[in-house]
Amino acid sequence: MTGTALLDRVAQQADDEAARRLATAEAAAARIRDAGERERASRRQQALDARRADLSRARDDASAGATARTARAVLEARARWIERVFSAAEAAAARLDASSEVSTCIVRLLRDALAYADAAQCTIRCGRGTRPLVEGALPSLSALQVAIVADDSVPTGAIVESDGGRLVVDATLAGQLRRRREALSIVALQSVTARSDAR
Repeated sequence: MTGTALLDRVAQQADDEAARRLATAEAAAARIRDAGERERASRRQQALDARRADLSRARDDASAGATARTARAVLEARARWIERVFSAAEAAAARLDASSEVSTCIVRLLRDALAYADAAQCTIRCGRGTRPLVEGALPSLSALQVAIVADDSVPTGAIVESDGGRLVVDATLAGQLRRRREALSIVALQSVTARSDAR
């Protein structure tokens, strides 16, 4: 082999080796680029997912807040309505006359009140307008020995006191309304809800 041929062979081998190394470097660079792209894509997706999660939480929080505010507004409106209903009922009870319905109600209230008191040693306080109803109710309750005291501060009905004033039973219509307010509130709300649903 001549010197020229040997040099050409060495040059060819050098070119081949350079080409191989270049191809290897380019392949490695391509792998690095692909890995970098995948990493960036993963990070972008994670950031997007985190942003979507934040927006979803913000939307849920806003929805829950709006729901809570609406529910609170509805409850407050119902409470104001119930307050107006009972204020009107108490005002109406204070203006009731000596009707048979009122007389029957007072008899029942006095019967319940006297069940807690010693009828022979109790005092019944009532307004002058209600006194005839109270006096008329007592014979049917077998309570003829009670003392009746006029007290115009007592609303329709009576206050029964016994044991030297240590036992006091409210037998007024206003007291009955207060005691039954929770149950009557439910009835009133059911009534207004039924009317709203029917519209």
